[in-house]
Amino acid sequence: MHKTAEEGAGGEKQKQQAVDLCAFAELQLEGTKVIVDSESAGKRYFGCRAVIKTVEGDEAVLDFETKGIDSLPLNMVAAETGFGDLKHLKKIKGFNAVTRTDLKRIMRWCGYMLHGECEGDVVQNEAKQGTMIYSLNLAAGFRLMQMSLDMKDEDLEFVHPDLWKTYMESRKGPEEGADEAFVEAFMQGQVKRTQLLKKKLGMKKVVVMPVHFKNHWTLVVVDGRGSGEQVLRYMDSLRSEEFVLEVWTHANEGLKELMGWSLPKRWNEGRQPFGSTVCGAYCLHYMEQCCRAMLLQEPWSSLGWPSSEVWGERLMKLAGLMKKEQEKTLKDHEKEEEKKKKQEEQEKKKADNKKKAGKVDAEMKALADEADASIKKIPAGKPCLENLSAKAQEAVALAAAGGGICSRCRWSAGCLSCHEEKALQYWLKKEGLVVETMEMAMAWDNWLMES
Repeated sequence: MHKTAEEGAGGEKQKQQAVDLCAFAELQLEGTKVIVDSESAGKRYFGCRAVIKTVEGDEAVLDFETKGIDSLPLNMVAAETGFGDLKHLKKIKGFNAVTRTDLKRIMRWCGYMLHGECEGDVVQNEAKQGTMIYSLNLAAGFRLMQMSLDMKDEDLEFVHPDLWKTYMESRKGPEEGADEAFVEAFMQGQVKRTQLLKKKLGMKKVVVMPVHFKNHWTLVVVDGRGSGEQVLRYMDSLRSEEFVLEVWTHANEGLKELMGWSLPKRWNEGRQPFGSTVCGAYCLHYMEQCCRAMLLQEPWSSLGWPSSEVWGERLMKLAGLMKKEQEKTLKDHEKEEEKKKKQEEQEKKKADNKKKAGKVDAEMKALADEADASIKKIPAGKPCLENLSAKAQEAVALAAAGGGICSRCRWSAGCLSCHEEKALQYWLKKEGLVVETMEMAMAWDNWLMES
């Protein structure tokens, strides 16, 4: 039989536990194969297989293959037949099997990347490596575990440690002297946190909630499946009983205020080394073990005696991969921004060139229209006497009457006063009506030669 956690309310669960224990004792026969799946049996026997020799009350005399004969309470062992294939348990993905898509899913889920409309909306977070495991990395570890073990969201719920931490810290209320707008926003935020925590903790699922208090990680697991009361388990790997009590009091007060629950004392026996800061790795170990036992029907000893080595190393590698992926994503984002900037510059340059070309075309057209108009004002091959002012036309007429030579003129070819062609050319130029063309220049040269 699986070990049942202490319950805050007592009641039906404890009665059922006693009934199951009696049934187990009655049904077990000599030769039944069992597994020791309670940490209370100690590291020596935890996870070991044995054969029941006899049952004496609530004690079983066990024959261990390699450790001889010893007796343990019945609630520390479970029949092998109650589990699936113990030789082929599901494994967490090795990092060679973690694809970039997997990594991005983990990062987006735990807050390393913003949830935008498209892939690649990024936000920088400080790289968190080392033995002290912080909330983002711990959340990433949970997501890796859930993906690897193919645990569905409808069976398993994760309460982000930052949600609980912020809720607990905000119970004191806003600081004195804060303005009304801040106080209102603060209170609205706390109301939302309260509603969200109640919703998550009250779900009919297995709910895991890492608790971070004074730089130490512990774990609360709630089994909300079934029609009865929730079953709570609390795990803490620290050795200092005084501090363990302080952390438990912190979590118990919050759960009692929020849900009306009494948190049982710590359920586990595994302890982290003195002076170490690997509580986060132990938290992940227990998180995985609880999920395996409660959702995959594995023994509570399927991961072996609690240790920080596996998850500590796993988290270090995962944090490093996330850091590299984040840097790569940021570089890709910068490249896209640079490419977009260059495209915008090219488009602007094209638009400027087009605008400039349009302006030049307009100027050329204006000059062409002006030249065309000028040509039309002075038709080729004929004097444009009609375009001259009345004064100029009169002067040209007087020159025409002169016959080509006047008494005042010292030129045998005539002057402006007595030569019609000279007078016409003079007045056309003076009044700006002459557009000298090659034909006009040649005509002028011919006239001079004939004269």
